[in-house]
Amino acid sequence: MFALKQKLKGDDNPLNVVLVQEIQRYNILLNKLVVSLDQLAKGIQGLVVISPDLEEIINALNENKVPVAWAFAYFSLKPLAAWFADLKVRYEFFNTWALKSIPYHF
Repeated sequence: MFALKQKLKGDDNPLNVVLVQEIQRYNILLNKLVVSLDQLAKGIQGLVVISPDLEEIINALNENKVPVAWAFAYFSLKPLAAWFADLKVRYEFFNTWALKSIPYHF
């Protein structure tokens, strides 16, 4: 984020504000995914107690649904597998935008 903010410093394009905000939102989501899945793996191994939040994630995964804890970043009615594929595409879109320049279409 620091490098991106330095790169965009002085550029008054409002889309740059959107880029920074969206990347911040997705960073929060990705960190939440990492922590949740790590805790879930440890819970399944018996290393930590499975909390009600983790149990909700397990149930959602079993039903191929996006857990409520992960759905805050953007609205989607897609099943979990399609949601992950969509998340990957969105990540690549913002990564390309941040590394190169504003895309021609959104």
